[in-house]
Order: sequence, then C-alpha cells, then structure tokens
Amino acid sequence: MTKRQSYFDWIEKAIVNNRFVANPETIEIVAQTIHTVIVENQRQYQNDDSQNLINKIFLKNLYKDLPDNIRIAIQSDTNLMNSLGIKSYQTINIGSIIFPVPNLWQAIKTALTGEIAIVAALQPKLNFNIQALYANDFFKITVEIKSEDNQICKTIDDPLLLILSDDKSLQLKVLEHNRFWFDCDDGQFKELIDKILSIENCIERFETTKKKLENSSAKFYADLEQTLQFSEHFKLYELMPPSSDGLVQYFRLNQTVNVNGNFSETISNAAESLLKSEGLEETLNRLVCLPVRLPNSVFEALARLTKVERCNLLCQNAIRWASPVSKIHLIDLTIHFCNDGKKVISLCQTTLDELLSEDGEVHFRLFLAILKFVNNKFSYWVETKEWNTPIKLSMLWAHTSRLQNILDVPNLKIDNFVETFEQCNLGRQIDADTLNNDPEFWNDILCAHHQNRMEFIVNSLVKVTKEKPAEVLEKIGIISRVETYLSRIEEEQSVPDTSRLLHDPMLTEDNLGAFLRCDRAQTPLLGTELSQYLASDKLKAIVEEAVQILEDNPLTEHAWLYLIAIVKDLPIYDDLKQGLKNILENLDILSLFEAKPSLAILAFEVASSQIKYFEDEQLRLQLQNKIIYLAQLLANREKETNLDEKLIYRFIEIVFKLSVKLNNPRETSTALGILLKQVLSQWQSLAKTHLEPMMLRFVTELPIQQLHGLWEVILYLRAIREKEQ
Repeated sequence: MTKRQSYFDWIEKAIVNNRFVANPETIEIVAQTIHTVIVENQRQYQNDDSQNLINKIFLKNLYKDLPDNIRIAIQSDTNLMNSLGIKSYQTINIGSIIFPVPNLWQAIKTALTGEIAIVAALQPKLNFNIQALYANDFFKITVEIKSEDNQICKTIDDPLLLILSDDKSLQLKVLEHNRFWFDCDDGQFKELIDKILSIENCIERFETTKKKLENSSAKFYADLEQTLQFSEHFKLYELMPPSSDGLVQYFRLNQTVNVNGNFSETISNAAESLLKSEGLEETLNRLVCLPVRLPNSVFEALARLTKVERCNLLCQNAIRWASPVSKIHLIDLTIHFCNDGKKVISLCQTTLDELLSEDGEVHFRLFLAILKFVNNKFSYWVETKEWNTPIKLSMLWAHTSRLQNILDVPNLKIDNFVETFEQCNLGRQIDADTLNNDPEFWNDILCAHHQNRMEFIVNSLVKVTKEKPAEVLEKIGIISRVETYLSRIEEEQSVPDTSRLLHDPMLTEDNLGAFLRCDRAQTPLLGTELSQYLASDKLKAIVEEAVQILEDNPLTEHAWLYLIAIVKDLPIYDDLKQGLKNILENLDILSLFEAKPSLAILAFEVASSQIKYFEDEQLRLQLQNKIIYLAQLLANREKETNLDEKLIYRFIEIVFKLSVKLNNPRETSTALGILLKQVLSQWQSLAKTHLEPMMLRFVTELPIQQLHGLWEVILYLRAIREKEQ
C-alpha cells in the first residue's frame, strides 16, 4: 500500500465511515460533488491530447482511491466510466474465482438442460465448465464448476438455481417446496409466485427471487443458526437482519401495527396469521421473543393438543429458549397448564431456578449486551426512522431475544462470550439518538436505558401471575423461590431487599402493554406486606413525603435519594410537579455545597432529570446559572483537595441533562455547547478529564443535526490545554 493509499485509508476509517453511518444522505451529496469535479476536470483538457491522457490516468487513480460507497454511486454514470477507461462489471466470487454475474447465471441455465456449459472468468482469465447434477427428489441441485481439464474447482448447492430453468412447472414446484424461504401468509405467497412465474427473462426471474430471499428474516435466522452449528466465530455485523421490512414481516406486525394504536390487537392478529401459515411450534418460537403476553389464540391452540403433546412441545422449547424474555413466557405457559402433571410443574420450577440463579445473571448480562448492541444499530438504520415507537420497541426486543435464543447454546463459554460482547459495545459508535430525547421512546418501560435484572424478573413475574390463585403459585413453589431471591441476610435473619425495587414502573410509558410494567399492589407473588410497600400508591406517598421534607429542609439527603430511586429520570407524578418546581427555584447552592459537595450534586441530579419536563425556560436558565456557580465552587475545592472522580463524572452528566430539549437535537446540542463553555470558564481543569475525548467522539460519530456548537467546545478544550502547557 502506497503512502497516498495509506492516507486515504486512514481518512476513511477515522472520519468518513462514521460520518456516512451517522448521515447516509451525505454519500449521495459527496458522490455528486466528486462526480462534478471529475467531469469539469476532464473538460479542462479535452483539446490537449497529451495533457488529457495524463489527466485521465490521474482521475482514474483518484476514482480507485475513493471509498467503496462513493465509487458505487459514481459508477452509475457509464459515460464517465467509459471516458476514464474503467469497465464496470456486476461480479460474483465463487471461492477465488470471479465471474460476470449474467454470464454465470446464463451458463447455469444451460447446464440445467443437461448440457455442459462454458463460461469465462474475469479472474483468473480462464474458461470453466459448468455441469448440473440433480438429486433424487429433483428439488436439490449441485452445480459443479470444473477447469478445462475437468477437475472440480468449486460446487454450489442451492435449489434457488432451479429458478433459472425455463420449465414453468419446475419453477412452481421449487417455490412451493421451499415456501419457508418467503415467510409470508398464503395470499402474499400466491401473489409472489404469480409475479415470479410471469417473468420470462431467466436472469431477471432469478434476481427477483434472490432479492426477496435476501430480505427474508426467516432465512437470515435459519442461516445464522446453521452457521453456528459448525463454528462459534462470527462478525457482529452478521447479527443484524438484512431488511427492516423483512424483520417486521417475520413477526407479522406489518399489517396491523397502526390499528387504533392497540398493540394487543396487533399481536393477536399476528398470532392468527402465524398460526395459519407457520403452525403452532413456529408461532411460539417467534412470539416468545416479544415482551408481551401471548394472545389467547396461542393458549387455545396449545389447549387443543393432548397433555403429552403439549408437555413434549414445552420441554422441547425449553432447550431452545435461552432469552430471559422467552423464559418468562415459558413460566407463564407452564403455570397455565400446571394441571397437566408433575413434568410440567417441574419444567416451570427448573426454568424459574435458571432465571433466578447466578448463571441466570450472566445470561441476563448477555441479553442486555445484545439489547444495547441492537438498539445502537437500529438508531443508525435509515429504515427504522420510519418506524413508530411500538414497532421500534417490539423489534428491538424481539430481535434481541431471537438472537440470544440462537447464540446462547448449551456448550457456549458464556462468561467469555458476554465479556467480549460488552467490550465490543464499549467501542462501538455512539447511539445516533444520544442528543435526540424522544420521551415516547426514552420513557418507555422497554427502553434499553431502563433495564436491570431484578426489576425485569420481579415485574414480569408479577404481571404473569397477577390473576393466578396464591395456592397455585405456592403449589408450584414460585412464591418461596422469589422470596429467597429477594432476601438478604441482616442480623442473621432473612429480610426482603426492597432497595433495588423502589423505582415505580407505573411512571413509565407502555406502548406495547409489556409484562415489565405493572403495579405491584396486592400481588400474591410478593405477599401482602411487600406488595403493599412496593405498590405505586405507596411509592408515590414516599415521594410526596420527600417533597414536603425538602420544602422545609433541602439539606435532607435521604429525601433527594428517594426521589432518584423512585422517579429516576422519568416525569414526577403530576400533582407533585409544582412542589418539586418550587424546591428547585429556591435551591441554595452554597448551603448544599457547604453541607456536603455530594449533596449539591444529588440535588442537581434530580433537577437535571426533571427540568426537560417542566417547559419552563426561566427555571432552566436559573439552574444553568447555578451549575456554573457550582463549577466555580468545585474548582476552588479542587485546589485544596482531590475531588472524587465519580463526583466529577456525575457533574458532567448533569451539565448534559440540563441542556436537553425534548425532540429537538439541534437546540439540545446548541444549549450544551454554550453551557459547557460557561462551565469550563469557571472550572478549567475539567479539560484534563474524559470530557475532551468524549466530545471528540460526539463530533465525529453523531449525526450532523446534533453537532451545533460542539466543535467550538473541542476548540475551547484544546485552547485551555495549550494555555496550561
């Protein structure tokens, strides 16, 4: 690789790739700009043959150095390519052999008639013989690629190649025999067959069918599962489905998602469609990936089986359902059919034990790592921009669970696998919606930012057992198991550990009717005392008391802690909003800081989490001025003693949160840039923290719409460092 190529390679990896991922629309703009430069440059020397020849060589090399996606956009201009002496081929690699695509398909079509066809390769520049061998059932085909001396170089086993045949009856039989390829209901399948069979040109017919398959999530998951049977190694990009439409179609949500905004009706219609086209077992495998209870039609289909058939089906699926979401479904199903006998009860107990065990914690970490990975990838997909919130959340969780059910196999070295996945997440591009706070999505119970294991397990189990009699739950042993899971040892006694369950799930949005969101009041699972303490009304009463305490004495630390634990970064209860607003308007930063610097940080963590919901710009400005003053106080304190690193990180996060404008990334980034510069003017040693590398990642990785004012912060940080040197 030459120095020039190395330079272009560095530019592409360090800057261009991230920008094109964050703003894919820039690919066409950049390509058009470069295209114009090349065309204008050609015209400049068109009357000077010798200079034109030199220029042609220069432009040809420039074209070859461009990023792939730019070259692809430019090469659509065949006149330009011809003028540069660049021949463009649609090629395919079969092993190390490169063929022109149309020539290879045409040769295979000839071979399907029984003849030996000859096709010329582009690399190596040799002729190859093509021979087709049919299997006994005539729906399987092996194409042998042989050298001129009749040595087999490569084979292709793909029944799709039979679509190249002109035999209409064979085309029909192949399509019907491989119906699963297309993953659609009967009506859609008939329309698709009619469309494919009506295409006379064999290459067009083959490409149409191939494109449909490439968008099929059913084929994607099947291929991934088959690949992992032979190898544990894969690339992370291989875990994303080929098409957003194909993914939605896989769960049959595309036809009914917008019906009255009612997701329960949507999932019911999806279940009926799947039961009809795919059968009960496949319907279960797909729908247990969604974090909502299965529709009645699925329970009814299971009820029509004999007890033995039902038990065998559930036991068989228990091996395949590794995701915690799927395990919750399995617990729900086994409780529902617990009268089928001891084997079903034992299956319920085993599944619950797995979910609550230390191993279950590692499996949940894997789930969370995959969820964050998929959430990140979805944030950059152009197609997902068209998804509404219910579809986005349902596909996020469904694809995550389906992946875990495929990846999380019994012999997997789970600890190493989880660590690798988590490390990859740390190095990935920042989520595209980092500064685009959409409360409908961010405040939903299913948003990736809200997830922790104990809340997931307890809330989900409460939801699926809510209507079950206590005696049934006691008979199965669920109550005692959950009680043990929630207990901690204190003074040699086992007592409930409620501290990690104080967050009120009823404050969240719930676009899907997910089983993670529930009021834990009067649930037999938790017992009378604990369920009353964790009930939404009780948690609200604790918050109300905390607000009253802070109105009298803002230095009361435990009151601030209760607000954070119960409300987190969700909107506080409507009738308590004004009381909290009054507290924030009268915050005395100096008093809080002198009492304890961490107390001032605590108060601002509450303030910064709530200000975006108040729609009060005057209060926001007051809080921003106070955080600038707090920066000055912390800077002075830092001269006397070392500040806790975690406290500094918490301070920086507060600055970010105080800048958030809901659904407005441009104003958010502008406000953030201004506030950061004001804070840095008072506390310049922040330039020595992780702030500069973090901001550098922001400006190189986030979409352009979120970068207003942030480059100025980078320059400001560098100026501070250079001044100190």
